[in-house]
Amino acid sequence: MTRARCSPCAGSSSNRSASYAPAGRRLWWRLLPPAAGFALLLPESARGTGQSFHKPYVVTASVLVLLGVTALLPWALDRVVGRLGAGPVSWHLAVRRLQSGSDSAGRGAAGITVAVAGAIALQMLFAAVDGDYVETTGNDLSRAQMVVMLPPGTSLSEGSARLAHVRGVRGTDALYSAAVGDLAKDPRVSAELTVGTCAALREVARLDSCRDGDVFAAPAPSAESAATTLGRAGTLYIDSSYGSYTGLQIPFRMPAGSAKPASARPDPAGSLHGGILATPGALPGAASAALQGTVYVRLDEAVPDARDEVRTAAAALGPLTDAVTMVATRESARYASIRTALFIGAALVSALIGAGLLVSLLERMQDRGRLLAFLGALGAPRRALGLFVLWQTALPVAVGLLPATATGLALGSALQRMSGGPVRADWASLVVVGGIGVSLTLLVAALGVPALLRLVRAEGLRTE
Repeated sequence: MTRARCSPCAGSSSNRSASYAPAGRRLWWRLLPPAAGFALLLPESARGTGQSFHKPYVVTASVLVLLGVTALLPWALDRVVGRLGAGPVSWHLAVRRLQSGSDSAGRGAAGITVAVAGAIALQMLFAAVDGDYVETTGNDLSRAQMVVMLPPGTSLSEGSARLAHVRGVRGTDALYSAAVGDLAKDPRVSAELTVGTCAALREVARLDSCRDGDVFAAPAPSAESAATTLGRAGTLYIDSSYGSYTGLQIPFRMPAGSAKPASARPDPAGSLHGGILATPGALPGAASAALQGTVYVRLDEAVPDARDEVRTAAAALGPLTDAVTMVATRESARYASIRTALFIGAALVSALIGAGLLVSLLERMQDRGRLLAFLGALGAPRRALGLFVLWQTALPVAVGLLPATATGLALGSALQRMSGGPVRADWASLVVVGGIGVSLTLLVAALGVPALLRLVRAEGLRTE
């Protein structure tokens, strides 16, 4: 009789220790929302570049695709945790907890997976249309990092000399410009006059040889014939008069013969200075009153406040002096504001998702407070219980990141094709988005540890 009673007990014990069989969740209907979403996007993607697309279709399709991630997560979580084996105490507790019921943990992680998928798709869309709103300035940052515009009448050596001795400045190239013509009033031929030292002139032209007192004619597409004509003239006039405008009409006698030939090249800002190039020794003393100065500044990037030092020194030269930092690209202000607003919204959504995940974790621990108190009373290490909270939070998120990444890449590729941009993944942004999801999970787990430590106290065993 005793043996007969023990036989079912042994069978019952064997059934309890059997491997976990996941709940019979059906997969087919979970694939319907993303399939319907991509089916709506396919006709829009096939319309070709330059064609307007139906915004309601695109929004509806994107929502369906993102809802598909939420629907797929419980099925994927059951399949993954059902195949996880034994491990340390913390791992075993977390896996068994998820195997006994993963619905609440899946709901908490669904928000992160949807946010990750949507963020990846948005990042890819922005990467595709970035070229439409970001333009190249043409600045050569290897030759200069700042440019200082001097007011008219500044001495040919004053501005450059002051800026060259500023802390954080490695070197300067000062170029001065004015209009020059063949007549004092209403000239028939006019061009730009660029003045600088031989080193500065080599930043805007290719010179075979140069010494102070030389004058060069540098034909450029915009002033090819004018440079050739003025280079052969005997006397030129700086700042000629035109009609009612009375210029300074400063005579400038060319050196014997004609100006030396030179070929123009882009300056550090990407502009061509075609026309007449002259060194300071070739100009009359009164010419400085008509010249507008520009100083290209090379910075020592090891000095953190070098740009502020240059701005301060430029302001000391006069109220009309302007110091500008050179950049390689320039983006539309409206585009930048929209992108910033989206990033702020994403940060707020992430904060709300993290708060919801934390509340869900605290509720699960509160429901099992008596069990946690028993574990603490039996001597379970607090480190193991803390890791249990981490695994219980991180496993659903880790399982959801894979379908979220795949869905985000697929949705982003479809949006890129619709926008007409190149279909490519922004891997750097993908890593950042994944890192945010992981960081949010670790933060939630860390915030749940103090509540866990309160629940494992002996007071949790008391009952009324």
